[in-house]
Amino acid sequence: MSILRFSKLIKVILAIALTLVVLTVAFYFWQRKEYFDLKENFPGNTYDVYVKKIEDEEDSSWEMIYDAQDSILIDVNLHSKFDYQLGKNIYPFIRIGINHFYFTKIQSDRFEARLYSPFNKNHTITFVKRKMFLNKRTITGKWISEFWQKNYEINFKPPPSPFPIDSLWPCIYEINSNEIKFNCLGTNTSELVYSSNNEFLKMKLYSMVPSIPHRSWKILELKDSIMRVKVNYKSEIESKYHTDTLVLKRFFE
Repeated sequence: MSILRFSKLIKVILAIALTLVVLTVAFYFWQRKEYFDLKENFPGNTYDVYVKKIEDEEDSSWEMIYDAQDSILIDVNLHSKFDYQLGKNIYPFIRIGINHFYFTKIQSDRFEARLYSPFNKNHTITFVKRKMFLNKRTITGKWISEFWQKNYEINFKPPPSPFPIDSLWPCIYEINSNEIKFNCLGTNTSELVYSSNNEFLKMKLYSMVPSIPHRSWKILELKDSIMRVKVNYKSEIESKYHTDTLVLKRFFE
């Protein structure tokens, strides 16, 4: 091999090496940006979560709604919780329990990830951000159900009570920024926790049935002075949640 050919070969090798270095650095900073975008945008949102699982050619999938706080995923309906952690090896990943999912797509409103396992490569999880539903201030105040409003309008008298009832009749719900009350002869109060998009309200509010508290509300519709909510309720000894729809109207004394 002549010196000229050897020199050209060295130049080609150096060019290839330099290209690989540039691509490696570019890939590093691209992944670093994706990771920081993930850390910045993932927490503090409410997501539709789609899980797809393929085993032995059988396809099973299910959908849930989770609220992502700093390190906890909370099921807004059932209130189950999972610790999670965001991290980066070669790719950004999310650890949920003992399972690691590496992200295959990171967008402002959608995150797709695949289970990191040589045995279960077809397990995927997708987070789709739910839009901000309403401003908290739009639901603060006093609300009365259609049933109690009808009775109130026909001057239905309250039953005998040992409590002073001047301000506790008719039966109304009173919503503040961080608590909800049910005023009906007596007062029941619960802490109120909003989902990140203000669509779901977590509580433990004893209402008309003393032993079965409301666990959560999902606001289905808010229009003018009418609010329609889906109520999840469950007693302490039950494992199953029950649901009902409650139609409320703003109460003006």
